Amino acid sequence: MAEIVKLNVGGVIYTTSRSTLTKYPNSMLGTMFSGRLPTTKDEHGNYWIDSNGEIFRYVLDFLRHGCLTIPEHFKDFELLEKEADFYQLPELTKAVKTRSCTQCGKQINDTEEKEHLVVKVSTRSYDSYVQIFGANETIRKLQSSLSPYKNGQINDMQCGEKNIVIHKYCQRSLPPAALKLELLNLGFNMCQNVPDEAEPEKTASYWFMKQKSGAAE
Repeated sequence: MAEIVKLNVGGVIYTTSRSTLTKYPNSMLGTMFSGRLPTTKDEHGNYWIDSNGEIFRYVLDFLRHGCLTIPEHFKDFELLEKEADFYQLPELTKAVKTRSCTQCGKQINDTEEKEHLVVKVSTRSYDSYVQIFGANETIRKLQSSLSPYKNGQINDMQCGEKNIVIHKYCQRSLPPAALKLELLNLGFNMCQNVPDEAEPEKTASYWFMKQKSGAAE
């Protein structure tokens, strides 16, 4: 019979099994509930974890089912990725990044007349990056023009129904001003600035748009 475990995560109570918590032995929870890491209990005997209690539901579901289960219009990807890193679950981190990229790709609504591109910028001290979402042809042009800045971390990824290409640069290696200049050179203009709800002062998405060749103004 599975051993039942009660958790107090940031004030939110969860009930699960020890086998679920140790599904990934090298994770933080795996080491905690296999006895390799000290644990703390609250006044009611629940295991205490000082983290985001609301977001933990998605972490726990991932442990239970082995896949990321989130609502269709979920927005807190940055926060969930941060929690995945906190719990030392690289499998969840990867799943969050992939779903975030796919969802952002679906939001890009290109038409016959207009092309859109999204740039996500993070200025967080522990995770500084510039992430670019756009069409294959546009990304290839940017790769060529931004080649002098390739001395930092770069990750390529293809995902989404529209064959969106994501290019990720360490922000220190790719100044946002340089990227904006290259986008202006390609005919893009910034049309929207969307701060992240979780960390509006440190993370934001910038939407760029341009008229396609031959399209009427």
